[in-house]
Amino acid sequence: MVSRWRGKNMTRLMRQFHSFFFLTVLFTTVLMLLTGIVKAEGAQGAQQANALDLIGSAQRAVGVVVQAAKNDPVLRSSNAKAKPFWDGMKDLNENLMKAETGLTLKDKTFFGSLASASAGFAQAKIGLAMSGSNNQPLDKTMDTLSGILDTLNANYSKEAARLRQGGELTDAEKNKLDKLIAQQDALLSKLDKVEKNVAANNSEIKKGIKKIRENSKKIKRSRYTAAGFAGGFFAAHITYDLLWGWHWWWGPWGSWCPGFIDINVIIWDDWVDYYEYDWELIDDYVDVADLELDTIDIDDAELQASDAFLDNADFGLADGDLEELTSDLDNGWDDVSTDTGVEIQEGIDSNLDNSSIYEREAPIETFEDYGMDDFGGDFGGSDFDF
Repeated sequence: MVSRWRGKNMTRLMRQFHSFFFLTVLFTTVLMLLTGIVKAEGAQGAQQANALDLIGSAQRAVGVVVQAAKNDPVLRSSNAKAKPFWDGMKDLNENLMKAETGLTLKDKTFFGSLASASAGFAQAKIGLAMSGSNNQPLDKTMDTLSGILDTLNANYSKEAARLRQGGELTDAEKNKLDKLIAQQDALLSKLDKVEKNVAANNSEIKKGIKKIRENSKKIKRSRYTAAGFAGGFFAAHITYDLLWGWHWWWGPWGSWCPGFIDINVIIWDDWVDYYEYDWELIDDYVDVADLELDTIDIDDAELQASDAFLDNADFGLADGDLEELTSDLDNGWDDVSTDTGVEIQEGIDSNLDNSSIYEREAPIETFEDYGMDDFGGDFGGSDFDF
């Protein structure tokens, strides 16, 4: 701020000097402000963000979702059918915090935390759709959150970096892709059983199984190229996120899912440990105009309150809650044989030994053929199409 000189005995020369000085400062200040405004408008017009910006936007979007959901009577945290939603939001929030720490420290925990955050979101998105809630403002923020996570995965994951690197696959990478492909026959067989026992009279569950099956078949068709490798592992992300989100609604016929997913996590961790990531990539700015980040409106006090609510609450599902989730299943909770992780792994090892991986029919040729260029539709876009 420029202070004004006052004085009854100010000379004409001093007044002229003061006037010139004041106008000079005023002009300089206005010029600086205008320059700042132009820069701000330019940045806003481009609407770009880097990895850390997107993590922060995701955290704020979680806060907006929590505030809206707490006021939705259908989503009472004591309601069994709302618990998968809340439990997923809690996982999402916790893992976003871990991802932020990993990103700041440039530590590999960023990748695992981002993957876990995506799984938590998938559970919350599916739980919201199955809860019976009809809350358009909440749905809109969930769509924004979906877009943020998709953008993070599509630009800052190790798969995205490997795709950008291009080149031929190493023998080690081919082996890792083979292990991923070898899981799919066992998964598809399991999905057939789930569909037979669970999805007969539930169209939403049937759509979920269809989406999982489609992604699993894409993995089976992956080729030994950078696009095939990245696309295969991207498809695996979506497949197992959807598996985790849906298995709560499959009753005892979904009890094999956690063990099956654990095997996939081991394969994925092996790949993450293997690939050297260029941490300069996290500072790259990407266009985010379509995400409408300016619609995320929450102050710091509300954000802290949302964090505290998720941190302090227990949304775990007891056996009685699980039965309520699947109370409309025709076959109930009668005797159902379940597979352990060991049994599933043995089946996968057999598939890996005997499958014709090197003679895949109708292999996927390009990365775009995976449908990974629009993650919103697969992680959960504006339409419920899991």
